[in-house]
Amino acid sequence: MSFFEGFQFENENENENENEFSLFRDCILFLIDGSFQMLNSSTSNIEIALKCFLFTLTDKIATNPSDMTALCFFNSKNEKNLNGFSNIYVLYDFQKPSIKRIKEVINFTSKNTNEQYSLQIGSSDDNSKTTFEQVLIACSTLFSSNQDANKADYKRIFIFTNNDSPNNFDNQLNEKSYEIGTKLMNSGIVFELFALDQNFQLENFYENFLFPKNDLNLQTRNAFVKLNENYVEDLYAQVRRKEHQIKSIANIPMKLPGNLEISIKVYPVIKKNPKKNLVWLNPNNLNQQLEKRTVWVSKTTDQIHRQSQIGQYCEYDGTQIPLTNDELSLLKYYSQPCLDIFGFKSKNYLKFLYNISTSFLVYPNEYLQEGSSTLLSTLYQKMIEKNVIAIEKKDQNDDLILQKGFGLIPLPYSDDIRKIPLKPLNYPNQIQNSIQNSIDFIQKFQINFDSWDFEDPALQQFYLKLHQLALSNHFSILNSNSNSNSNSNSNEIIDRIKPDSERIGKYSKLFSNFDQSINECVNKDNKEEKEKKKKKRKEKEKEKDKKKGKEKKKKSKKNKRKED
Repeated sequence: MSFFEGFQFENENENENENEFSLFRDCILFLIDGSFQMLNSSTSNIEIALKCFLFTLTDKIATNPSDMTALCFFNSKNEKNLNGFSNIYVLYDFQKPSIKRIKEVINFTSKNTNEQYSLQIGSSDDNSKTTFEQVLIACSTLFSSNQDANKADYKRIFIFTNNDSPNNFDNQLNEKSYEIGTKLMNSGIVFELFALDQNFQLENFYENFLFPKNDLNLQTRNAFVKLNENYVEDLYAQVRRKEHQIKSIANIPMKLPGNLEISIKVYPVIKKNPKKNLVWLNPNNLNQQLEKRTVWVSKTTDQIHRQSQIGQYCEYDGTQIPLTNDELSLLKYYSQPCLDIFGFKSKNYLKFLYNISTSFLVYPNEYLQEGSSTLLSTLYQKMIEKNVIAIEKKDQNDDLILQKGFGLIPLPYSDDIRKIPLKPLNYPNQIQNSIQNSIDFIQKFQINFDSWDFEDPALQQFYLKLHQLALSNHFSILNSNSNSNSNSNSNEIIDRIKPDSERIGKYSKLFSNFDQSINECVNKDNKEEKEKKKKKRKEKEKEKDKKKGKEKKKKSKKNKRKED
């Protein structure tokens, strides 16, 4: 069973609905700078940004087909937008990913992208660039003009630019842009900046734009991506990460001492990404979907019964107690889902080894209750100041409940962590040699590990085949531009979870030294144990011999007495 609101109980009865997450819709607007600087760079930044848009479309159509994407250029020569602003060109309005749109983008990027862009959209002169304030207003209109996009659970804008001052250091225009940007953030829109220049200076404009001084919304804190020397590969990888929005699993109240209550969102730290459910179709008409229905049939009479005609019972002490659906729901209800803080404890008591279960993150929900961010931020600062952690109550299932940036670490029971008895080792030379070999071995096999970089190869292979079936002839063009995670020769996904056999073979000598030093310690330890066991056996044998000698003497004395 799950405690959080938004979840259902486990499917204990067949008449209950399946336990599923509700459908979340994510809307992403790609906002690309179309100036001459983006075209005249060493690598065409516009082409790279368009390919990022293409990869997002191909991923969304397979993983999240209900999500929506849009594409807008600013600092363009031609104009096409609902506001009538000059130098802003909306190439695609918000729409679900489709094969038609993917093929259009493939055709746009497969030829000379710069030439295609110059003919259809073009770049504006330096003197006729649009203000960033107008760009933001056009973005807001794009969201509000589409009913589905405006009601989406997650609304984001991906900004691709190599210009760190879109208003040419005009402070008055910057202030207007900050004001519009703050309003958009307060309405639930999150900005993600992809800086297409290694010398990009965030403090010139985007620092105050992305992170306003009075902004306490942590969703914008990691909104800046500055590229390194691996220019193209790094950008593709960052877009792939950002396109998958982390979705909350619950909206619950948080209760503090003194009858204080705020609203929070609960996020999982890690969540398995499953394959999408298959859609059943009529074999005679593939455009006609099939749905699953449950029919209840009597065992004795084979009569079909409606849901309202079905009763349930619980057996107690041999007696069948009938229960209605309302009574079952009442039995399952314990209390209103909430996070109840009832005390604090010194942080020194929280040991690293206690983190043995999956943890959660909690952020304030300012949208449902104003002041939640301010109060939780104040609490967070005070807890850091006093070096304490918050202690929470459990629910009826012993599931720990959650706490902008608070983490939940489920504390283990006392018998979950057991002390392992370690024997002292009395041979320092072998130990020191083993430690040095271990250090050399570990240093050579260290990698830049990031759990976000390791994708499920089975899922990737599944979606790769889907792309091949859906895009047919266009897939070869798409695959040639994909990131290094796929093998271009065989169109097969590389399983990066497998051990690196090439690297292991390169440092095989280190491995053998490490293995040998460990075995020396173990063998010496085993020898000492064997010697100790031999001594114990000899001592036991001596004791047995002594006992036997004593018994013989006693018997001989008894025999003499009998003879006498």
